[in-house]
Amino acid sequence: MASSALYIRIDNVLNNMNRSWEWLASQIYNSKGTSLKGSYLSSLTQKMQNDVELTKSEKKYVQEMKNILNFAE
Repeated sequence: MASSALYIRIDNVLNNMNRSWEWLASQIYNSKGTSLKGSYLSSLTQKMQNDVELTKSEKKYVQEMKNILNFAE
């Protein structure tokens, strides 16, 4: 699935749950125990919207988002 389509799907699920991308990001913690924040989240969602190739690390975060929202492509 293209990242822009995945972005739209995640966004729709979040809207249906009455949740924000910031809420979703706060559910994901990196190896240092800190959640995704502002500029990183903004950069990630911008790349998804524009179908820019995601890094391995970004793909891992997107997979975590999908796991939290409990859906598969």
